Amino acid sequence: MNGTFNANSLHKIDYDCSGSMPWLGEDDHESGHCGQHLRVVQRGGSNVYFPVTASSIHLPLWGQDTSRAINRILDDPANWDVLTAGLDDGKYIQRVRCDVLAATHKVDTTDLLEAAQSKLDGTVKLTDKDYSSESGFRQQEYEALRSGQGDEASDLVVETKDAIEYGSELSSALKGIGLVRKLRETRAMVGFSRILPVEDPASPDLLPISQSESLDWLPATEVYGEGIFLEFNDAAIAAWSTRLDVKSRISSHAESFNRRRRIRGMSDSIMSEKYVLLHTISHALIAQLSFDCGYGSAALRERLYCDADDSDYPMQGLLIYTASGDSEGTLGGLVRQGEPDRLTGVFGRAIDRLRWCSSDPVCIESLGQGTDNANLAACHGCVLLPETSCETGNRLLDRGLLIGTTDLPEIAFFPDTKPIDL
Repeated sequence: MNGTFNANSLHKIDYDCSGSMPWLGEDDHESGHCGQHLRVVQRGGSNVYFPVTASSIHLPLWGQDTSRAINRILDDPANWDVLTAGLDDGKYIQRVRCDVLAATHKVDTTDLLEAAQSKLDGTVKLTDKDYSSESGFRQQEYEALRSGQGDEASDLVVETKDAIEYGSELSSALKGIGLVRKLRETRAMVGFSRILPVEDPASPDLLPISQSESLDWLPATEVYGEGIFLEFNDAAIAAWSTRLDVKSRISSHAESFNRRRRIRGMSDSIMSEKYVLLHTISHALIAQLSFDCGYGSAALRERLYCDADDSDYPMQGLLIYTASGDSEGTLGGLVRQGEPDRLTGVFGRAIDRLRWCSSDPVCIESLGQGTDNANLAACHGCVLLPETSCETGNRLLDRGLLIGTTDLPEIAFFPDTKPIDL
């Protein structure tokens, strides 16, 4: 068995890929000959299958003044196709089509017509940005969460609060807090890869999950839940991220990280000071919230809003949420921790826990650890989470940016040297 796992071990005995795709039901005779080299991996190895999923928070902003039943009707692609199949003058929903759907679903025709026309017109436009990219979707979600969009009739309910209500401990770092009492998330499987993960859902390296190239749908699930949205103080982050010592720490690490990615045939990853800061804060809060409100850390998820590639529309926020497949969602335990009488304590204890790791001083002095050496001061003893909770597979983390390091205590975004008394 010596050398079996080497990259070209099968090619040396003239055994290359036949091009079959058994997950699609295609055997060798149907798919012809591929000719690419095969790799031997362990049957249960983690690199056999890397799923690629895409998710989004549902924003039914066009239907804020309509009932939930009507929103459900208009969210169904089949119903929407019926309503838009024939338009008067190319821009008006026909009432007769609403009559049919209203009778079927037992709702008022006039209300359905008004909501459908509002959706067609796109009367709610948050910005003039193009939302066709992942960054565009995030910008739309960010604006909706920070401005308190949605209402009880829809699947998004956000109660916004000013950071001043939370006292000086948080108002210096935060600009606003959103209590997301209700949300709906759609998670779709886009494809998968083998050997190496693929990060971009639009990448041509993804293996297909359908025989048909014209398929216009993906397998997806809808989950309902609640969460806490935090919008950080842009001025405070800008002043901190422009420090030379902070930029030097991240730039040197980014070069080392991207060098390894290039060796593996992957494109460079944008690693900004702001992104690493927000990501590490998110992990710290999820770990603390699992203690304070009883959720397992695997039940909580993060969603980061950071303008990594679009400085024209700055974002500095994060959403920590929990969701389940039940239509009633969750019971309010998480969003309760976002109230003024609780969040300050949660935040303080989360930062306090980062000041010491069971792997220190090795962890805090690390120059690279974890997958692809993608982390600096971050390990399983301090900020790593179950991978289902993290957007980037526990990469791009550094608690040194939050509390400082042994050699550079001044780079801390939260410079207090003493535990916060709350």
